[in-house]
Amino acid sequence: MQEVSAEPKPEPARGSGPVSNIVFPNPLGYRLPAETEVNILKKKYNFSSQYASFLRTQNGLRGIDAIQAEDPQGKYFKLSESESTEPRETIQILYGVHSGDDYSDFEANNSFAEDPLKHFFTYIGNDPGGNPFAEIRRGKHKGRIVMIDHEIAPHDMDGLIEELKISMDTGSVDLNDETCLEKITEAIEDEEWGLVMVMADDFDSFLSLLRYTPDGVSVIENNET
Repeated sequence: MQEVSAEPKPEPARGSGPVSNIVFPNPLGYRLPAETEVNILKKKYNFSSQYASFLRTQNGLRGIDAIQAEDPQGKYFKLSESESTEPRETIQILYGVHSGDDYSDFEANNSFAEDPLKHFFTYIGNDPGGNPFAEIRRGKHKGRIVMIDHEIAPHDMDGLIEELKISMDTGSVDLNDETCLEKITEAIEDEEWGLVMVMADDFDSFLSLLRYTPDGVSVIENNET
């Protein structure tokens, strides 16, 4: 008898399948840091009280492999029957304090000496393509969560100023002048440049938009904005 080969099963479409709400805190973070250590980091990196609370109680979120291995019964990832939304962005990882490796460590990802954006953003995680998620550090939108397109991000301060075509009153950037830094922050956020994409107005709102989907942990569209 001639064997009939089975037809290959089609790959599931992006966003198809169940969508699960994520319960925080959950065991998929890293070992919790001391409160005094979080307070020191908060002062050093000027991040929000909401993000500080996340580090104290959750301390990051490991990738999809850890989720599938450690929460097979869905205790922390609750199926949402009312939701069938297309994921907006996928999260590879949210950084933790003392995570154990530079890829997922909060300070390691916020300590690149030559990175000009570190004066304006605090990095909190990244997507599978290496685009970072970040919290704005200063200005009228301080605390807002954005995703940064790393392919067009400048690699030094001179390149940043040239790209933005900012007319500095002093002719140079004074990193000790808060007014100067806020002016640059506002220019960086300009949607015409396309460097940043707004995810949520604050960190707690960002967490409320996270879902566990067939693609991993994703940020869904915020229908209230």
